[in-house]
Amino acid sequence: MPNWTSNILNICGKPEAVDEFVAHMGEVMDFEKVLPPPANMFRDDLSSEDAERCAAEGIPTWRDWMPENWGTKWNANSREGSVEIETFGNMNIKQATYRFETAWDTPRGVIAALWKQWPDLEFEGGYIHEGYEGCGSFSELKPPGRRRGEGG
Repeated sequence: MPNWTSNILNICGKPEAVDEFVAHMGEVMDFEKVLPPPANMFRDDLSSEDAERCAAEGIPTWRDWMPENWGTKWNANSREGSVEIETFGNMNIKQATYRFETAWDTPRGVIAALWKQWPDLEFEGGYIHEGYEGCGSFSELKPPGRRRGEGG
């Protein structure tokens, strides 16, 4: 059983851009919609024989691919429910909030990819490791040179 990391991700922007993001992502955070794994990735329980065979045949395994690309060993676990939407009509801004848990660490690769894939949106939030062993902000994953409110 892993140590869990609690994550909260706020997506802010013009209402139509946030609506487009939520339509793409869905009601819960799904890393496969951000960084899809290879189609031939080995997804079953991984014995040492399976690992050796996959390595020999050049087949990626979930045990290697997910931590390397997502930064965590499994997809998001959304026990806390579905996306929360808040509209700030007087400022023409909408915010979608996803709360999810990840195994062992926060999904740095996924958050970095979101910044690049959705340049018209702001991604804010952070994470805290089980037992309060560490915490951080997603703003540290913002691409260099991008300031608050700037696209791309």
